[in-house]
Amino acid sequence: MSEVGKKPYGTVLIKADQILGVLSQSGEPLTMNDISKHADITLSTTSKILDTLILLGYVRRDETTKRYALGATLLQLANAAFMHFDIVRESHPALKHLYEQFGETVHLGLFRDNQILYINKITNPSSKHQTLSRIGNTQPLYCSAMGKATLATFDKTVQNQYFDSAILTPRTPYTLTDPADLMEQVEESEKNGYAIDDRESEEDVFCVGAAIVNPIDRNHYAFSISIPYYRLTDQLKEDMIAAVMKTKTIIEFQLDSYTD
Repeated sequence: MSEVGKKPYGTVLIKADQILGVLSQSGEPLTMNDISKHADITLSTTSKILDTLILLGYVRRDETTKRYALGATLLQLANAAFMHFDIVRESHPALKHLYEQFGETVHLGLFRDNQILYINKITNPSSKHQTLSRIGNTQPLYCSAMGKATLATFDKTVQNQYFDSAILTPRTPYTLTDPADLMEQVEESEKNGYAIDDRESEEDVFCVGAAIVNPIDRNHYAFSISIPYYRLTDQLKEDMIAAVMKTKTIIEFQLDSYTD
């Protein structure tokens, strides 16, 4: 049997993954009822799986509120996994400098299953203006600067397949829902080397992003910087674009050194 045709072993593992997915997407601890509802798993099964996940350290339970959140063991596993992402380590100095220039959130993303997977985030945790993104979460291509910048690196056949199949669900009043408009922006990104998310994913957030030409492996990476929309001026927009393009050059130069 081919890899594609193989059936996963152990439905309990699949349900445990669903529960962890629900917790990872939530911005706050959840009750067992909430987890059961969002994971579409019976309450009794949810309870048993949560008990096991707590024993393993994958989930923690607040004994006062009776709510559940991700546990420390997952952080340890995540840190170990990210050590294998050279791009995370190699891009960090340049992305940190970009963050320090503007004092605003910077993301690093990986193209995966027609989405952008957040694999790094540099931000000020005490800032009043936090984006909804979290490492491990995903973002559609059509409404994110990283996504559109990544699309711009693909050939026309792959782009057209995406334009024909993607469901452009509006996430804000500014989300592009016409494939022709999206295609136009992707073409602009291909020409300019960067892409813009103008409140298309989060209503009060403006982003500039760029794809990273990666000679090391077959993965597609991108990064972006996000600011609250109320801060945006023409000059700041120009400064962000210039800084993103400079950061892109620095990261790509570092990656090129591995192939010399």
